[in-house]
Amino acid sequence: MANLYSDVAGVLRTDQVRLDSSSINAANATTPGYRRSLPAIGAFDRVFKAAGEKAAGAIGPTPRAAMVNGVDLTPAGLMATGRALDLAIDGPGFFAFSDGSSTWLARTVSLHVNEQGVLVGPSGKRIVGDVGLLKDSTSPSIDAAGQVFSGSQMLGRLTIFMPESVAKLQSIDGVFFETDQDNLNERRPDQYSVRAGFLESSNSDGLKEMTGVMATLRHYESVIRLLQGYDELLGRTISKLGEV
Repeated sequence: MANLYSDVAGVLRTDQVRLDSSSINAANATTPGYRRSLPAIGAFDRVFKAAGEKAAGAIGPTPRAAMVNGVDLTPAGLMATGRALDLAIDGPGFFAFSDGSSTWLARTVSLHVNEQGVLVGPSGKRIVGDVGLLKDSTSPSIDAAGQVFSGSQMLGRLTIFMPESVAKLQSIDGVFFETDQDNLNERRPDQYSVRAGFLESSNSDGLKEMTGVMATLRHYESVIRLLQGYDELLGRTISKLGEV
């Protein structure tokens, strides 16, 4: 009996992990650049197999490289925004951001020019690259090679990185990732294309994730009912034994 209760508790914990993961993914189905989380349950080989061939060459060299550390790194489609400082990467690679002490990576970002004339992303994180100040620029633009222009004057170039091992990436919020500095390799301009005026979509399908939430809730409830039925049966059995 103890083993039964232990097994049921394990099943319920698994359902809770699935529910949490699906709920977060559903909530971020429209968040640009979001990479869906994968419940850390079962053998990793089964998770990798579920990625399918669509992940091949997308972020890393193999399908396995696109499913790491509980995150599905499979890229999503690009959506046009028409905003010059909305950026996405066509091909393998990441933008890098720094606050002076830590570095974060992201596949897509909405930039703006701060009061000091520096290109920054969310929370004022400075994008990594050899770029001059844009304080007096009224129309900054960025080309496919990541070169930053103020009108016709080139001010520098953004640096695009590719982790030597994507297995060392750690998700911060599904959009930004951390990794060791020695894991970053700078990419040549012919190895990627920066798409200005675009953002990469979330790779989370809101409908599928909500379907997963409902399926998990139904399974959770059925396990609870099974346990309740077992308790009732056990109670009646004990009662009958007491009458003997």
